[in-house]
Formats: sequence, structure tokens, C-alpha cells
Amino acid sequence: MGKKVLSDFGLAKATNSFGFANPNQIYGKQIPPESFDSTDKTLLFDIYQSGITLYRLLNGEQHFHSQLSKFTSRDEFIEAVKTGNFPERDNYLPHIPLKLQRIVNKAISVELTERHQSILELINELSEVDENLDWSFIENGNTKKWSFNNGNHTYDIVVNFADPKKITMQTTKTNNSTGKSQRVTSDCHNNLTRNNVLSNIKKALRQ
Repeated sequence: MGKKVLSDFGLAKATNSFGFANPNQIYGKQIPPESFDSTDKTLLFDIYQSGITLYRLLNGEQHFHSQLSKFTSRDEFIEAVKTGNFPERDNYLPHIPLKLQRIVNKAISVELTERHQSILELINELSEVDENLDWSFIENGNTKKWSFNNGNHTYDIVVNFADPKKITMQTTKTNNSTGKSQRVTSDCHNNLTRNNVLSNIKKALRQ
């Protein structure tokens, strides 16, 4: 019986006996730093691209492309990739667990030896993350909303960034059976700033 392989037929290339491949094209936004110095690709090339895909899935395309849009030239972009400054390893949405951030950052490490050395290693580490995985996130203009349903209650955290000096944050708890909502007063604020809003969001996310 032949070996079953799942791949992107537009880009995938089989590795040779030395573990190298040389695809004709690369996704430009997810290009690994070593690609600028060598045409040979290994499994670690795929690990990096998997990590970038996870980064985009966790934070959303708007978050990712807002970083990408800052570059004024390709040389500037290349330098940021090669030095590990793109994407921003310390810039995740507040509800993303620190453990999960570390796993993704490991996958997209500039140093090959610091990445996961196999897909199985990456999958095993991901399977150990079990916190804050049920929050959903929606962004609409200046408003960001996090929601979590634990079966009995739905928690909503709505943060309005319209005035950066008076950021508002409203947290509610709704009984799923009765539909009755109440404010979680300890997590409601009217005068937050960019210096303290993140810590307050993270506190509210620990529902």
C-alpha cells in the first residue's frame, strides 16, 4: 500500500535522501528567515510556517496585517524576519494563554535548533494547553469583545478604545436559562488608559 500524503499541490515538494527540498514558490508573508540565505528547505522550514499559521489563527488577520503594513520596503521586512522582530513575539491578544504563546514563539524561532524538531513535538506541546481556550473574540472598529459560555452562564467583556485616555470596559454575566444579565462590577471601568487596560482585561478573562 502506498504512503498517503496531505499537501498543498501548488507549493509542496518531496524531500530528497538528505532531507532537503527546493519548492518553486514560498508564501511571502510566512517566509522563514533561513530562506534568505539558502534555497534548501527542511522540515524546520515547515515547522516555522506552521507556527506563523498558528500566530495568524490566534490573533486574526487584522492583527497580523497591521504589523505587516508598517514596513516601507522589502529590505525592512527581510531584516525584521531575520532578526525575529516580525511577527511581534510579545504581541498576542490578551486571551491567548502564555503557554500557547511560548509554543508558537518556539515554532517560529529564528534559530533552527530552538524550534520544535518535529511536527509531533509541536502537536504534543499544543495538546498540553488547556486554559482560556473557550473565549471568542470579535473586533469592530474601536470596540473589542470577548465572550465565554460555560454552559450555565455567558460572560461578555466589551472594551471601547475610542478615547485612549478614557477607555471603557464593561463585563456582564448572563444566566443562559433565564437570559438575565448582571454587571460584574469588579471588572467594569470607565477611565482606563493604554497603560493599564491590558492588565484589567487579563484579570476579567480569568472568569
